[in-house]
Amino acid sequence: MLKKFVALYLVLHLAALLVLLGFISSRLDAYWMASTRTQLAQVGSAIRLALDHATTPEDTARRDSLLATTAKETGVRISLIHSGGKVLFDSEVAAAGMDDHSRRPEIVEAKSSETGFSSRASGTTGNATSYLAMRMDPRDETSDILRVAVAETPLVESRRALQRIIWSFGIALAVLAALVMWVYGFRQIQPMHQFADAARKIAAGEFESVPLVLNRDDEWQDLSQAFRHMQSEMASRQTRLVENSERLEAVLSSMVEGVVAIDPVGEVMLANDAACELLDLSPARVIGKKLLEQVRLPQLLQAVQQTQLQRTFATVEFETPHVQRRWVQARVACLAGSGRPGVTIVMHDMTELRKLESMRRDFVANVSHELKTPLASIKALAETLLMGAIRDQERATDFVSQIEEQADQLGKQIHDLLQLARVESGQASFEIVRVRLKNLLQNCIRATENEAAARGIRLVLLPVPSGVYARADSEALMAVVSNLLTNAIRYSHERGEVRIEVADRFDRVEIRVSDDGIGIAEEHVRRIFERFYRVDRARSREAGGTGLGLSIVKHVVLALGGSVRVDSTPGKGSTFVVELPGGVEEDGDREESVSAE
Repeated sequence: MLKKFVALYLVLHLAALLVLLGFISSRLDAYWMASTRTQLAQVGSAIRLALDHATTPEDTARRDSLLATTAKETGVRISLIHSGGKVLFDSEVAAAGMDDHSRRPEIVEAKSSETGFSSRASGTTGNATSYLAMRMDPRDETSDILRVAVAETPLVESRRALQRIIWSFGIALAVLAALVMWVYGFRQIQPMHQFADAARKIAAGEFESVPLVLNRDDEWQDLSQAFRHMQSEMASRQTRLVENSERLEAVLSSMVEGVVAIDPVGEVMLANDAACELLDLSPARVIGKKLLEQVRLPQLLQAVQQTQLQRTFATVEFETPHVQRRWVQARVACLAGSGRPGVTIVMHDMTELRKLESMRRDFVANVSHELKTPLASIKALAETLLMGAIRDQERATDFVSQIEEQADQLGKQIHDLLQLARVESGQASFEIVRVRLKNLLQNCIRATENEAAARGIRLVLLPVPSGVYARADSEALMAVVSNLLTNAIRYSHERGEVRIEVADRFDRVEIRVSDDGIGIAEEHVRRIFERFYRVDRARSREAGGTGLGLSIVKHVVLALGGSVRVDSTPGKGSTFVVELPGGVEEDGDREESVSAE
C-alpha cells in the first residue's frame, strides 16, 4: 500500500510538473517571439533609415556594402527583395542563386500591411529562423522590401536550459518529498505488517504471536487490544474444534457403515472411508461436489428427494454400478435446519450377506441334488429286489453290488462334507512343520499311479531342487496334491501326461500340477472351487467324483496360509498352482524326474 501511495504521489507530482512546464514554455515562447519581433523591427527601421540617408537607388554598390557591414555588426541576416519577389541582396547567400521570394509569408504580409513576421525553417539554410519584412517606402506598396532575420537556435537552447532546470528541481523535490513520505508512512503503517503476520500465523494455527504495538498512543493500540482478545478466543475455539473433529473422525473411521452428509443443494459435506469404498469414490475429490453427479444411482436420488420434500426418512437398497458390484442398503434422514434440509445417508454393505444367502441356497440345492442321486439309485434297486429280483441270484447279486457302490459314493460325499465343514469352521487342527516336497510328491505319485496307469496316463515329476520345503501340515498337503493329481488324471485324455513342478519364490514355494486334458472354459474358471460345481457333471459322476475335491483343496490351502489358482485353455489342458509359505535350506543339484505309467 505504501509503495502504491508513493508511486501515485510521484505520478501526480510529475504530471503537475509537466503541465507547469508546458504552461511556462508556452508563455516563454510567446514572450520570446514578441521580443524577437520588436528587436527585428527596431533593427529593420534603423537599416531603412540609414539606407535612405546614405544611398540613392542608383548606387547599388554602396547599398550592398552598407547592408553587409550592418549585418556583420548586428549579427542578423539582411535581405533586400524586389516587390516582384526577386532577391536583390542577401548577407549570407548569393542573391543570384536564390529563388523567388514573393510567396514567403512575411513578404506577402509586408506587401499588404507594411510589415510581416513569420517563424519557420529557412528554405535556404534549413535552420529555424524568425523573419521580419518591411517596405522600404511605407506608403508605396510596390517598393522594395527589406527583410531581417535571426536564427532561433539560441532561443531554443535557452528554453531547453530553463526546462532542464525546472525538471531537475521538480524531480529533486519529488524524490525528497517521496522519501519523507515513505519514512513517515512506513512508521505509520508498520503495525499493519505485524497484524498481517499475526493473521497468517493464526490461519496456520499458531496463536502465540501477538502484535507488540501497545506502547503506541493512537488507534493501533485499540486495534491491538481487540486483536489480542480475538486471538485468545480463536485459540480456545480452535482447540475445541480440533478435539471435536478428531473425535468425529475417529468415530466415522471406525464405522463399518458408510456415512455421507450432503447440504441442501446436494454437495457432499462429509464422507467417511467406508462410504467412499462402497461408492468407489476418492475422499479428496468428492468433498464439495454434488454426490449425485459422482454416482449414478436413481434409487438413491429418489430417496434423497423424498426425504427433503417430506422431511422424514427413507430406506432404499441398490446395487453399485462399478466393477466390483456391491449390494448396499441405505437409510436417508434429514439434517436439522429450516427451509430445504440437508440429509445424512447411512449405508450398510449387504454384499457378503447376499453372497452367503446365495451360497446357502446353492449349497442346499447342490447337496439335495448330490445326495438325492445315490439315494434314488439305492431306492430304485431296493424296490426292484423287493418286486422279485431278489429270487434271481445273479441279478440280485449285481443289484446289491450297485447298492453298495452307491452307498460308498454317498459315504464319500458325507465324509468330504464333514471334512470341508471342519476346515471352514477352524476346528481342523494342523501341525505346521517343514515338509520335504520331493519325498511328499513322490508319495503322492505312488498313491495315484494305479489310477493313472489304468487310463494310460504318464505322471511326471520334474526335477525338484534339493532342500526345497513348504511350511504346512504334511497329511493335509499330501491330501491337497493327491486331490489335484486325481482331478488331473480324470480330466486328461487317455495316454496323456500329468506334470508336477516345484518353483522356489524366495519365502514362498509353488507346486504346479499340469495336464493336457480338455481344459476349462473361462466362464467356469472363477467357479471351479465352489462346492459341488462340476464343469462336466456326467463325466465327474462316471469318474466317481463327489464335487467337493477342489473346494476342499482351496479351503485347506487357505487354512495353511497359502493360495491356489488355475490357468486353463480349453482343449489344451489346465495348470493348478498351489502357493505356500516355504523356502530352501541349501542349494543342491537337481534330481532326475520320477515317472509312473
